[in-house]
Amino acid sequence: MRLRPLLIAALSSAVLPLTAATVQATSADAFVDTIGVNIHTHYQGTVYDHPVNLKAALVKLGVRHVRDGLVDSSWPPYYERLNDFAKAGIKATLITSSAIERVLPTAMKLKDAIEAFEGPNEVNLNNWTVERASQYQKDLWTTVRADAAWNAIPIVSLSVTDYDYGARLGDLSGVCDFGNIHPYAGGWEPENGHNWMKADLPSGLKGGRLFSGTKPMIVTEIGYTNHQGKTGHVAVVPEAAGVYLPRVLLNTFRHGVQRTFLYELFDLGLDPNEQEHHFGLVHNDGTTFKPAGTAMMNLIHVLADPGPSFTLGQLDVALSEPSARSQLFQKRDGSFFLAVWLPTCLWDQSRGYGQKQYEDPADKPCTVTITPTPKRITAISGLDTTLKRQVLPAGKTVTVTASERVLILQVDP
Repeated sequence: MRLRPLLIAALSSAVLPLTAATVQATSADAFVDTIGVNIHTHYQGTVYDHPVNLKAALVKLGVRHVRDGLVDSSWPPYYERLNDFAKAGIKATLITSSAIERVLPTAMKLKDAIEAFEGPNEVNLNNWTVERASQYQKDLWTTVRADAAWNAIPIVSLSVTDYDYGARLGDLSGVCDFGNIHPYAGGWEPENGHNWMKADLPSGLKGGRLFSGTKPMIVTEIGYTNHQGKTGHVAVVPEAAGVYLPRVLLNTFRHGVQRTFLYELFDLGLDPNEQEHHFGLVHNDGTTFKPAGTAMMNLIHVLADPGPSFTLGQLDVALSEPSARSQLFQKRDGSFFLAVWLPTCLWDQSRGYGQKQYEDPADKPCTVTITPTPKRITAISGLDTTLKRQVLPAGKTVTVTASERVLILQVDP
């Protein structure tokens, strides 16, 4: 399945107005199809080196897209496992960095698994000069586009973590189909604009366009670590990451991001102070889902709706709470799904640097008015814990509790 730009409607309004406005729904399944996760199939001797647990976790999540490295490996299980995922409907975006003449010979062993090539990862951190990085991206484009077996495969830009470095790469928009950013929020909420390390989403989008121009954007890494160290990437407790996860995906979608890959599937280790050991959606045992993994699984489960294209409908919707965010989806059976949440922060900034104390911000009552009057409204909550469904009293107006957790209202017209 090829990456392709999505027609994302109604993304311009951050908050639905107090007076009813006609809101165009977007496809629930199109949103689900923007979700991916990072894996490391070639990490031998780690939690990833377990084909049963790795595939089982991906299938349980319900994710259709993974990001991994394109590794010129002599280890057969690397190829076998990615090809097996593809048979289960899970396709791969693969990061390139090996000698350019080895890219396509290596890729041929994964012909049915690859849905996109990506330029080198975080080149500034890997000590690539801007000249080398820029030339590699150009060579990748030329090599892939010149080969009849591969010339239709999308190419994603290389990634950087320093946008001053990125600006020196020059214009690479002619040698990529998609831009590429890593807008980690640190300890902040997904909707923040705090410019932490220039990695909040607005700064990331602006920085990525310095070298990818107006090309559609992909977030190939984003997520939260749960380490307890006092240096490195600012952490959050696992419970906060579970609350934030659906908001991460909704926020990138609302900004027009074409695909968002969470970093990463598994915790890589057990050292409590090592940040790289605790980005996972699943614990290091390879089977136990953390709150963020549970939230991702439940969000996909609620909204997945594969099938042919269909004509999307509209609703007149009003929210009484002006600070609430919302996004309206629709499934093929005609049902609507309205996600509602408050963009609040769970970071207790009174604590010192290191893992941040979970803070519970105030909830707010929110009256939701929907026209035409629906036959039934069902509140779906507990994405990060245990999924709950509650049928609300019938009528065009319902009052719900808006909070830091995403609440989904299933509206049956």
